[in-house]
Amino acid sequence: MRLFIHEVFSKLPDSICSFLLSTSILPRMDAAICMRITGQPGSRQLLETVQQMNLFLVPLDEQGRWFRYHHLFARFLQDRLVHENPEGAVQLRLKAARAFADHGLMDEAIDQALAGRAYVLAEKYLEQHFPAALELGELSTLLGCMERIPEEHKTSLELALYHAFVLVLTEGLRQAGDLLEQLERTCRKLEEPSRREELLSGVLFVRSNLMFMDGDLQKWLSFSESIIEHLVPRNPLYFGFDYNRREPLVRKTSMGMKGMLSKTTETVGTRFTGVLEARGWHDSLINLLVWNGLASLSAGAAGKAVSAAEQAGGSQASSQPIGDFRQRQTCLQPGISIFDAGSSAWQTAQGEGRASTA
Repeated sequence: MRLFIHEVFSKLPDSICSFLLSTSILPRMDAAICMRITGQPGSRQLLETVQQMNLFLVPLDEQGRWFRYHHLFARFLQDRLVHENPEGAVQLRLKAARAFADHGLMDEAIDQALAGRAYVLAEKYLEQHFPAALELGELSTLLGCMERIPEEHKTSLELALYHAFVLVLTEGLRQAGDLLEQLERTCRKLEEPSRREELLSGVLFVRSNLMFMDGDLQKWLSFSESIIEHLVPRNPLYFGFDYNRREPLVRKTSMGMKGMLSKTTETVGTRFTGVLEARGWHDSLINLLVWNGLASLSAGAAGKAVSAAEQAGGSQASSQPIGDFRQRQTCLQPGISIFDAGSSAWQTAQGEGRASTA
């Protein structure tokens, strides 16, 4: 196949060869992107010519705007480009990164910046793109981008904190813990008070997430005692992530205490949400998820109590309901709270038990 591609390429006009080499680095292209890369105003006509010549151009939409090269053809062209003009290939990557960013195609922009070893530019685009990528749940993509930045390039503290957050969310807990320790030491040395405070708040918040993921709730309680007033950063990125994206039952997620119902669960949940609400994050997704998780746990415990009472023929239940949670109507069905439903069921079971033993 490579020999066949070489034979086809060797017979093409110089203008077409130049256009193909310059655009070979693009994962997808339209006339505007091609013009930015090649500097040729006739890029639309050149694209049409390439398509008419059946030069391995694959359409990506029905409108005939976006294209890509067949991956074997693209690889051949890229190898030839790097061999003939390695520095020129790097410069084309930088042009492509800026062109994709201007079109709002941030995944492609970041990829091109990293491929061109423009790590400062890649870092800038990553920081811009992080909130949108988190909202879409593109955690593996974000991690992959971060891993392509060499260790000798020191990223900003803000991006490093984002990295730690994604590591926690993907359960890379040990690596996240090490990174958070390094970040905290560095942040405490910052001279600018506002930046130092915001970054340390972020470090503490992400570390709280780490402890939730790890399931060590008692450790979280001890940890939070001394820093509770500084636990919530101002950056909204941390509060809008959907922890419930893959698990349909909130109570099974880390924000739902992974299904663990205990006095520690209640204390952790109410303390965590109390801090969020005191800072004005009443309606943030993370606050609603924690409340929903606690509500589900409370309702589940009440349901088990009812079943136990029925199976025992109405014998008195020995356990007591855990917690006196506030109603959270926002994430529940209108007009009824899961807390109310769970509490009512529990009280019914208790009442039947007392009646049967009277």
